[in-house]
Amino acid sequence: MQAVLYIHGKGGSASESAHYQRFFPGQTVVGLAYQAETPREAGQEICAAAAALKKDHESVTLIANSIGAYFSMFGGADAWIDRAFFISPIVDMEQLICGLMAAEHVTEEALQARGVVPTAFGEPLSWEYLCRVRAHPICWNAPTAILYGGRDTLTDYETVASFAEKHGAALTVMEEGEHWFHTPAQMRFLDRWLRDCLFAVRPLEAAETDAALALAWRVFTEFESPDYAPEGTEEFRKALHDAGYLSGLRFFGAFDDDRLIGEIGVRPDRMHICFFFVDGQYHRLGVGTKLFRYLLQTYPGKTITLNSSPYGLPFYKALGFAATDSEQTVNGIRFTPMAYAPDA
Repeated sequence: MQAVLYIHGKGGSASESAHYQRFFPGQTVVGLAYQAETPREAGQEICAAAAALKKDHESVTLIANSIGAYFSMFGGADAWIDRAFFISPIVDMEQLICGLMAAEHVTEEALQARGVVPTAFGEPLSWEYLCRVRAHPICWNAPTAILYGGRDTLTDYETVASFAEKHGAALTVMEEGEHWFHTPAQMRFLDRWLRDCLFAVRPLEAAETDAALALAWRVFTEFESPDYAPEGTEEFRKALHDAGYLSGLRFFGAFDDDRLIGEIGVRPDRMHICFFFVDGQYHRLGVGTKLFRYLLQTYPGKTITLNSSPYGLPFYKALGFAATDSEQTVNGIRFTPMAYAPDA
């Protein structure tokens, strides 16, 4: 069993974790309603939550937003997690505080003398907070992917890019993104980024073919077989064990970690897709689209054909396939011949 721990940013809430549940089917997704507002105390809460999840799960993924990412790093949560996804992270708190001091025309001497200085933007400046940040530089070792908005007003690009390079983190920039990803376009970009990070596509090895065929049978019986007569279901089953039919097929798979969640089987000599299936738990997460895009990159400029089941027809139309004939039935298999023309 795997777990996901979501850490919100300032003004956010643990309930935001619900947005990420669909990206982690079958996993425990928890949003932490931490109470502390200082790095040490908040970091301790986050580490305690991560440690508790790690105790009962094989792996823990951290998703952290804004200052929630900073608190996670300050507390050393990388000791308990296996990977992290940071959205608009605060990666240099000292720089941020010093920038706010400059904007408020507050010198270090003045802040030290007064201890706490109210500001026009609502958050007071604290000498103790600044000293604590300086005394505990960030040390972070978990595999991390970062999403950054080009219009982020809290962290500049050079700072987040330097952090990403130093820590080997993958950095993705949405030029129109803000510190707070919230508009429909920004959320679509965030979702696409997370899908791309989570689901890897690659050619399958010969030894993985059986797993691909097992996935095809499982998805077929759940979603497509109900549209067929028994004869059609039996015909499909026989195809899965027909060495002659399977000969010459090349398979590509989509993976969530090491779990095969989708596959395409194509006959390269004809550029005809014979198998195209995605685990039902991962439907509507862009897995099929990512598989097809990988196929297009592997065979650029090619016209690709397939025979769509009634169930798959809307999906293939969304990919850009067009029917080349009306629906047919052969040996109980209902299908609509379709083609994808790259220049159409």
